[in-house]
Parts: sequence; structure tokens; C-alpha cells
Amino acid sequence: DYPAPDITIQENSLASIIYTSGSTGKPKGVMLSHKNIVCNTRAICQSLDLSRADIQMVVLPFFYVMGNSLLNSHFAVGG
Repeated sequence: DYPAPDITIQENSLASIIYTSGSTGKPKGVMLSHKNIVCNTRAICQSLDLSRADIQMVVLPFFYVMGNSLLNSHFAVGG
């Protein structure tokens, strides 16, 4: 067992950069903060009423935004 690192993450600090498909031009990088990801995760958990007992078959790659969101949401409820 290792102790948890003593770090502080600011909710508005950059967590991820995702890229748009470029359907209206060149793909663009979109910056997501830690707060963006947490709010998205909570919204999915609430709207789907997820619990530890739920099972999800994710057919999307985890580098897709929705694939990553489904992964995060099921981890958040203990899946």
C-alpha cells in the first residue's frame, strides 16, 4: 500500500483536451476542466439512476467523449 499523494487539484484546471470531428471545418481542441468532467459524470449517473449493481456494455472506444463518460460514470457508482 502506498500513501495517497499530497496534491491539490483545482476544479477549473485543465483535465483533458478532446478534439471535435471537424464537421464544420478543421477539428478543434476543446479544453475540459476537472469540474466539467465531474459535472458530466454526475449528470449521467443521475439521469440513468445508476447504482453499483448496474452493468454497462460500452461499445465506444474510451478515447471518444461518450465512451469515456460512460466509463467514468460507472466507476463513480462503484462499478
